[in-house]
Amino acid sequence: MKNIYLRLLDFTNDGVYRYDWEDGLVQFANAGFTRILDLDLTPEQVVGRPMRELIGYVEPERRVRDLVTERGEIHDLEYRFRTLKGAERFVLLDAFILDDPVTNRRFVEAVVRDITERKQHEEALAASEARYRTILAALPDLLFRIRIDGVFTDYHAGRAEDLAFEPSRFLGAPVEAVMPPQVAARTRRAMADALARSSTEVFEYALDFGPEVRHFEARIAPAAPDEVLAVIREITDRVRAQEALASEKERLSVTLASIGDGVIATDAQGRVTLLNRVAERLTAWKTQDAIGRPLAEVFHIINEQTRELCENPVDKVLRTGQIVGLANHTALIARDGTERIIADSGAPIRDTSSRIMGVVLVFRDQTETRRMEEEATRAQKLESLGVLAGGIAHDFNNILTGVLGNVSLVRATIDPSAKVQDRLSDAEKALARARELTQQLLTFAKGGAPIRRPTCLATVIRDAVSFALSGAHSRCAFDIADDLWCVEADPGQIGQVLQNLAMNADEAMPEGGTVTVQARNEILPTSNAYGLPPGQFVRIEVRDTGTGIAPQHLARIFDPYFTTKKRGSGLGLSVSYSIVHNHDGRIVAESSLGVGTRLVVWLPATGRTLEVHAASGQVIQQGQGHILLMDDEALIREVGQAMLGHLGYTTEVCRDGAEAIHRYTDARVAGHPFDAVILDLTIPGGIGGQEVLERLRQVDPNVRAVVSSGYSNDPILADPPRWGFQGFLVKPYRVDDMARVLSQVIRPPAPCKQPDLQP
Repeated sequence: MKNIYLRLLDFTNDGVYRYDWEDGLVQFANAGFTRILDLDLTPEQVVGRPMRELIGYVEPERRVRDLVTERGEIHDLEYRFRTLKGAERFVLLDAFILDDPVTNRRFVEAVVRDITERKQHEEALAASEARYRTILAALPDLLFRIRIDGVFTDYHAGRAEDLAFEPSRFLGAPVEAVMPPQVAARTRRAMADALARSSTEVFEYALDFGPEVRHFEARIAPAAPDEVLAVIREITDRVRAQEALASEKERLSVTLASIGDGVIATDAQGRVTLLNRVAERLTAWKTQDAIGRPLAEVFHIINEQTRELCENPVDKVLRTGQIVGLANHTALIARDGTERIIADSGAPIRDTSSRIMGVVLVFRDQTETRRMEEEATRAQKLESLGVLAGGIAHDFNNILTGVLGNVSLVRATIDPSAKVQDRLSDAEKALARARELTQQLLTFAKGGAPIRRPTCLATVIRDAVSFALSGAHSRCAFDIADDLWCVEADPGQIGQVLQNLAMNADEAMPEGGTVTVQARNEILPTSNAYGLPPGQFVRIEVRDTGTGIAPQHLARIFDPYFTTKKRGSGLGLSVSYSIVHNHDGRIVAESSLGVGTRLVVWLPATGRTLEVHAASGQVIQQGQGHILLMDDEALIREVGQAMLGHLGYTTEVCRDGAEAIHRYTDARVAGHPFDAVILDLTIPGGIGGQEVLERLRQVDPNVRAVVSSGYSNDPILADPPRWGFQGFLVKPYRVDDMARVLSQVIRPPAPCKQPDLQP
């Protein structure tokens, strides 16, 4: 979240900065600060420099310090200064004192807003009004001669029919007798100033004429040492027009500043006359720099695909007089070299005679929209790949079940000391590796809920990292605690995470090096930096001594499709991030350029005991009972029936859900019910295991069922009891897997006390 706020500060046009109260050194500054001060420095280069050096002279800083000291905080402080380059700036400042209780340092936090343009407009307007009043002074409106004692001695009415009052009644009377008190007082002051300074004094006033208030301008100039001339002009229309114009300008300014599109206006020759704030940001041109330049210089557009220059839209509008839009794949090359995909339209600006006075160009940044569209396309492709991978994995796992089941059955039926046991053991390992590959393919393509079970990570870590680095330039150094706690995890998915981290570490060391993998038990306190609940965690660290990751890239390495490699999809770390979070854990990265990278994974420890599977070559637990096996693959039905027969069970097999329901019901009626059913989760064109179980429970609420599937990431396999199953078999499975599951389902073990991991 902090990074998001820092990025937002860099996008604002206001300058935001902090400096130390004692030494005046800048602690933080955004891009707006350097822009307002007209510095050829980045915000990072400003940090550590004294404010006086950046401002050029001490008066603004001293003024801010004095006011903040006096008031504690200041708001809307307006002042003028010159930058180090000599440019004049008008700014509004908000500042307050911040006391840091940790460092016992005092800082000044400030936000400065550049109002130079507004002030320049105000000054230009004031100058224009001054010239206007000078002209008005010579016009024959209403002229009074007034003695130094304030008595009206003469008058001249240029447009008597337009006057709001009869001037003749002023003659011989002092100003206090014929004017409202406030107007009379202002007239007296203007007379004194005009005579003392030999200048023309001008002021405006308003008079209430009942239904309306009318505005006037008085111009008082010395006519003699003891006499002044006062020119009175009604300016009611002008005042109202100015108010309306100011209101309209304000509305236009607010509108242009508020809309999310860039707006550029040009004159009839295609020269820039206006840019709004968004246009400034997208083109990287300041308004004062862009005005008067040809549009093509400020608005540089090319075809994104061919890289050729696009036709100037203003030229096309001026030529055709019609509204035009940009072609697809138009890219805007900003002044700083930034490239953005844009969409825009240009329209002519016409006067009251329909003559084209210029063009207004409205455009918007489509880069993010394009990126989201591309990501959506990638996601759709990935989803399609997931469907394909799921089907392949299911079919492949069905085949593997037949092969692995027969191999494990042969191993169980021959002498454990026979030489062929070694070959069969190697075959089982190869088949297990094939099973892991299908599971990894599913996880990579579709994700899915992890199938958690108590797992000791020591073996998973060694196997996954060793496999990832086999044939690599780098070697691996393991540092795994002997008393490593168990975690509730999907070993296949966690193995994939470790493989991704190990491969990234290896790629960071092109010349080879050492990938250090450390695993430790760790107890996190209530308040920790990782947003994890307090308790026991297994901490896994993968460290390299490679090139490191640039700071601007470090925060994005877990983003989908983000990669700095010439080759790669940018999915490895994002998939790892997803897997770890699905295990209620966290993954973080730390890196220094030229030093290396460290990726740390926390997984919550579990109090459940580790399930010990029957080791190869050991006696497999026999059983007894009546079992119904449903699977659409004949090969699996055959090997499954052989496995169950070897284990001591009587078995019936069926190919789909309808037949399974029929056989289960008939056996129950005949008094020879099934002790358990093994149901294939997916039956193409038929009733699958979940629906079969629902129907069987209507017949027998106490039915004991085992779910079997080649889709290892199916949510039912992640939590079978939630769906009514007492156990699960992930294809391909061995005879010892079958023995273990049935022994738990038909004769579930007595509950035992779980070990307490709490301190």
